[in-house]
Amino acid sequence: RDIVYIESSGHLLTIQMADGKIIKQYGSLKVMEEELSGHRFLRIHKSYLVNQRYIEDVGRQEIRLTDGTILEMGRDRRKALIQEIYRYEGEKYGVK
Repeated sequence: RDIVYIESSGHLLTIQMADGKIIKQYGSLKVMEEELSGHRFLRIHKSYLVNQRYIEDVGRQEIRLTDGTILEMGRDRRKALIQEIYRYEGEKYGVK
């Protein structure tokens, strides 16, 4: 819940926390994605895994987070990302 997003650069993961703290550790974004499965984390790019709670806006090639951070989004991921956001919002507000 406190993780905003995870960025991968090679095997170095940079974990951005909601309180502004940054954690760096070695690992695989794919492994992190599997570990966080079911916790509303979305793969928006080969280098980014984002907590859906912090997504404010989805543009054509990027997303904006609630803190104003802009992250690049893979072109092939936009449609699935929007569908997942709509599904989440529907569940959140009881819409089917």
